[in-house]
Amino acid sequence: SVWWYMAAVVLWMLGEAIADVTTETLVPELLPRSQYDVGANIRAINFLVGGLVGYATLIIFRHWDYSWLYYGYLSVMLLCAFLTLSFTNTEDLEASRPQRRKNWPVGKLVKKAYMLPAQLEGGFPKACLCLFVFSLGTAPMFFLLLMVRDLIGIQDPVAMQLQFSIISIVFFISAATATMAEKLIIPSSSEEPSAEAGADAGAGGGERHSQQRKALVLRWQLMVWSIVLFGVVAAAMPVVGLLPHEGIRMGSFYVIALLFGASFGSVY
Repeated sequence: SVWWYMAAVVLWMLGEAIADVTTETLVPELLPRSQYDVGANIRAINFLVGGLVGYATLIIFRHWDYSWLYYGYLSVMLLCAFLTLSFTNTEDLEASRPQRRKNWPVGKLVKKAYMLPAQLEGGFPKACLCLFVFSLGTAPMFFLLLMVRDLIGIQDPVAMQLQFSIISIVFFISAATATMAEKLIIPSSSEEPSAEAGADAGAGGGERHSQQRKALVLRWQLMVWSIVLFGVVAAAMPVVGLLPHEGIRMGSFYVIALLFGASFGSVY
């Protein structure tokens, strides 16, 4: 039934959104501010490595009926959720949560989480709008299998799944490489001040602030150019269908996947 399928997809998306939100909050809830960058990088690497393993599995089992994927996905999600909950230290979670927040009603928590940030001074609402627009540009990666069929021209299901997985692996490797390269090029600017740093604020505070400012400007410039490249690559995807030969279209799509992953990884 189409309606049961659509209802299952909606339920699936809700569950995945809840899981994503939970993993997003683990870093600020359990780690000190000085480890935010490390925690975010580890989470991004886990996401990318998980994608690589998943697409490699699709290549290995490309001759099997696709129905195994749904049962495998459900089993892996339940196993990973269980491991995450098992290794989460509840004492650290309770220690990181102020006592006055424990008895807040749900309505107040929702208002503080979703309405208060929009009233903050600065560019937070604009940043949320930019993130929303950028997320709209990530839609092509969800239609990759259709693009392999319609733009490249591959009709055989086994060959489609093979090329879909290879292109996705190229994308993920490029994104992971770009993420790690960015962290090597740009130093972290979110270090938490210590007691000794506070004592030496008069001597070295100005220089440290200047270095953090330069790192922030460099990171901002890299993000802007990465977003521009991301948009250009997304707009160039339909042009692949105009190329004459299937081999040329395939090679062009590999290049697009490489650039698309690099720009996505730099921003993500």
